[in-house]
Amino acid sequence: MRQHYVVGDTRVNDPRTLVFRGEGNWVEPRPVRCPVGHVLANRQVTAGWVPCKAPGRTGHRTHQCDCGEVVYTPDTDEYCHCEKSRPVSIAIE
Repeated sequence: MRQHYVVGDTRVNDPRTLVFRGEGNWVEPRPVRCPVGHVLANRQVTAGWVPCKAPGRTGHRTHQCDCGEVVYTPDTDEYCHCEKSRPVSIAIE
């Protein structure tokens, strides 16, 4: 399933770009659904970060659904050797 990203109600084509929301506020796009298909909305998702040693990367933003499934941005691939099971996370209010 191809992942879609949004900021508010606006669809974003590149999840790696920050979106200016006015008055000095920049926002990171978030995925719309987990890999199983659940909607990732406030209080139903935990955002985090996991380091990655793949060339040209420092890590992955993680969005973990209440069901336990995780969306990695950028997506993981054959060059990743990251600690998928141990994201550093914060709750989104």
